Amino acid sequence: EAACQWVIDNFDSFITTLIPPDYPRVLQEDTSRGTLFYTASMLSTIAITMVVASFVMMYKQRHRRVIRFAQIEFLCLLMTGLLLVAIGSAFQALPEVPSSCVASIWFVNVGYT
Repeated sequence: EAACQWVIDNFDSFITTLIPPDYPRVLQEDTSRGTLFYTASMLSTIAITMVVASFVMMYKQRHRRVIRFAQIEFLCLLMTGLLLVAIGSAFQALPEVPSSCVASIWFVNVGYT
C-alpha cells in the first residue's frame, strides 16, 4: 500500500527524470519501405508462383494413376488453401491500412480452414 501510494504521489517527477527533455513528443512514422518489405514481397510472390505452378502441373498430370489415387478434388482443395495463405502473406507485406489488415486475416484464416 505504501509503495503504491509513493508511486502515485511521485509519478510525474519520477517520469520526467527518465525521459530526456529533447525527446520527440510527436510520433514520427517512417514511410520508407525497407528491406523487410521487399523481402516479404519477394517471398510471397515466390510462394504464389510455386502454388500456381504446382496447380498447373497437377492439372496437366491429372490422368496419371498417382494423381487419381490421391483424389484430384482433395489436391485441388489443398492447393486452393495454400494459395489463399500465400495471398494472405502478400497482404501482410503491404503498408498497414485497415483493408489490407482485414484481407490478410481473412485470406490466412480461410486458407487454413
